[in-house]
Amino acid sequence: MNWPQATLRNFHFKNIHMAGEAGKSFLRASADGITFDNIRVAGRTATNAADLNLAIEGEAKNISYMEKP
Repeated sequence: MNWPQATLRNFHFKNIHMAGEAGKSFLRASADGITFDNIRVAGRTATNAADLNLAIEGEAKNISYMEKP
């Protein structure tokens, strides 16, 4: 997302599996309540933005990373 004026609220990304490494991504918007639930990159569970190769450049709060139980 490359739109600094945008606001993202309550997004839930779930059960996404990438076979290879994640390319560089940017979140340039305000974000509140973003959940990454059971996201796997090259066989590893993503537990933070670095695992997703994600640069968060806007105001971000309540971002969580959940692993499959």
